[in-house]
Amino acid sequence: MIGFPRTIGTRHDVEVLLQILPVETKSYLSSLIDEIPQWYEVELVGEGVTDDTHKVIENKGIDDVITFTQYELRDNPNAKLFQLGFTVDEVLNL
Repeated sequence: MIGFPRTIGTRHDVEVLLQILPVETKSYLSSLIDEIPQWYEVELVGEGVTDDTHKVIENKGIDDVITFTQYELRDNPNAKLFQLGFTVDEVLNL
Protein backbone atom coordinates (compact mmCIF):
# COMPACT_ATOMS: atom_id res chain seq x y z
CA MET A 1 0.00 0.00 0.00
CA ILE A 2 1.27 3.43 -0.92
CA GLY A 3 -0.27 6.34 1.01
CA PHE A 4 -3.67 6.48 2.66
CA PRO A 5 -6.32 4.24 1.03
CA ARG A 6 -9.27 5.73 -0.84
CA THR A 7 -11.72 3.19 0.53
CA ILE A 8 -12.02 2.01 4.12
CA GLY A 9 -14.79 -0.51 4.62
CA THR A 10 -14.38 -2.21 7.99
CA ARG A 11 -13.32 -1.63 11.56
CA HIS A 12 -10.38 -3.97 10.91
CA ASP A 13 -9.19 -1.68 8.10
CA VAL A 14 -9.15 1.22 10.56
CA GLU A 15 -7.31 -0.80 13.22
CA VAL A 16 -4.59 -1.75 10.72
CA LEU A 17 -4.30 1.84 9.51
CA LEU A 18 -3.95 3.07 13.10
CA GLN A 19 -0.82 0.93 13.39
CA ILE A 20 0.85 2.01 10.13
CA LEU A 21 -0.54 5.55 9.57
CA PRO A 22 -1.79 6.77 12.97
CA VAL A 23 -1.84 10.52 12.27
CA GLU A 24 -3.71 10.22 8.97
CA THR A 25 -6.14 7.65 10.38
CA LYS A 26 -7.01 9.80 13.40
CA SER A 27 -7.57 12.74 11.07
CA TYR A 28 -9.85 10.58 8.91
CA LEU A 29 -11.85 9.43 11.95
CA SER A 30 -12.15 13.01 13.14
CA SER A 31 -13.60 14.00 9.77
CA LEU A 32 -16.16 11.19 10.11
CA ILE A 33 -17.31 12.64 13.44
CA ASP A 34 -17.97 15.94 11.67
CA GLU A 35 -20.29 14.14 9.22
CA ILE A 36 -22.61 12.74 11.92
CA PRO A 37 -24.88 15.76 12.51
CA GLN A 38 -27.22 16.41 9.58
CA TRP A 39 -30.21 18.64 8.91
CA TYR A 40 -33.55 16.85 8.64
CA GLU A 41 -36.80 18.36 7.44
CA VAL A 42 -39.48 18.41 10.14
CA GLU A 43 -43.01 19.77 10.42
CA LEU A 44 -43.23 23.56 10.45
CA VAL A 45 -45.29 24.75 13.41
CA GLY A 46 -46.37 28.39 13.28
CA GLU A 47 -43.45 30.54 12.13
CA GLY A 48 -40.94 27.85 13.12
CA VAL A 49 -38.03 27.77 15.53
CA THR A 50 -34.54 29.14 14.94
CA ASP A 51 -31.75 28.18 17.35
CA ASP A 52 -28.58 26.04 17.38
CA THR A 53 -30.43 22.89 16.35
CA HIS A 54 -33.29 24.35 14.29
CA LYS A 55 -33.52 26.58 11.24
CA VAL A 56 -36.20 27.80 8.87
CA ILE A 57 -35.42 28.07 5.16
CA GLU A 58 -37.38 30.34 2.85
CA ASN A 59 -38.09 28.78 -0.55
CA LYS A 60 -39.16 30.79 -3.56
CA GLY A 61 -41.08 28.56 -5.93
CA ILE A 62 -42.75 28.90 -9.28
CA ASP A 63 -44.84 32.06 -9.66
CA ASP A 64 -42.81 33.64 -6.82
CA VAL A 65 -44.75 31.70 -4.19
CA ILE A 66 -42.75 31.73 -0.95
CA THR A 67 -42.86 28.72 1.38
CA PHE A 68 -40.97 28.01 4.59
CA THR A 69 -39.38 24.72 5.62
CA GLN A 70 -38.30 23.81 9.17
CA TYR A 71 -35.09 21.78 9.66
CA GLU A 72 -33.72 20.10 12.77
CA LEU A 73 -30.07 19.12 13.38
CA ARG A 74 -29.87 15.44 14.42
CA ASP A 75 -27.32 12.64 14.42
CA ASN A 76 -27.39 10.54 11.27
CA PRO A 77 -27.73 6.89 12.39
CA ASN A 78 -26.33 5.78 9.00
CA ALA A 79 -23.13 7.82 9.24
CA LYS A 80 -19.93 6.16 7.97
CA LEU A 81 -18.40 6.13 11.46
CA PHE A 82 -21.26 3.97 12.74
CA GLN A 83 -21.09 1.72 9.67
CA LEU A 84 -17.44 1.03 10.51
CA GLY A 85 -18.52 -0.11 13.97
CA PHE A 86 -17.19 2.82 16.02
CA THR A 87 -18.85 5.13 18.51
CA VAL A 88 -17.97 8.79 18.93
CA ASP A 89 -16.55 8.07 22.39
CA GLU A 90 -14.23 5.36 21.03
CA VAL A 91 -12.83 7.71 18.42
CA LEU A 92 -12.40 10.57 20.89
CA ASN A 93 -10.41 8.24 23.18
CA LEU A 94 -7.91 7.32 20.45
